[in-house]
Amino acid sequence: MLGLDFKNQKHKNEEDFYDKIFTFYSVLELDYASSKKNSEINRELKRKENIIEPFDCAIASIYLTNGVNKMITRNIKHFENIKGKKL
Repeated sequence: MLGLDFKNQKHKNEEDFYDKIFTFYSVLELDYASSKKNSEINRELKRKENIIEPFDCAIASIYLTNGVNKMITRNIKHFENIKGKKL
């Protein structure tokens, strides 16, 4: 919702769209448990010399910590060496 002016009627449709999305979907957060998982994944990938982008590592750790083991991505190469998930 970056840049929306909630007092501007022209932005009302976009605000309504985002309200529906955020009430329908769960938002998974980077919390203490997923931060620890992030560290594990990062350490294991570095050990195998398969370093990936920090944000991709964080995404994988958040999913895995919350029991999500299936991912849809256009960049399989970034996630293929992470144990515990399916692409």
